[in-house]
Amino acid sequence: MIVMAVMNIKPEFSCSECGKPAIYHYLENDDDTVLCLDCSSDEDLDECYLLPICNSPRTGMCAYEGGRYDEDLK
Repeated sequence: MIVMAVMNIKPEFSCSECGKPAIYHYLENDDDTVLCLDCSSDEDLDECYLLPICNSPRTGMCAYEGGRYDEDLK
């Protein structure tokens, strides 16, 4: 039986707009845009394209919002 004994560290990104720590991927244009809380509040952005950055290889993929372990890392 294999048991995972450690977890990866949550990735850190800087906001594409202002340089603050980013918490969201913005996927409208299929690029690497990441945004902080302030920049993600812009009224011109469509909220359905905002996905949280989480500790997973699937982060930034359509509709993936993390799992139970990511809640502890926010």
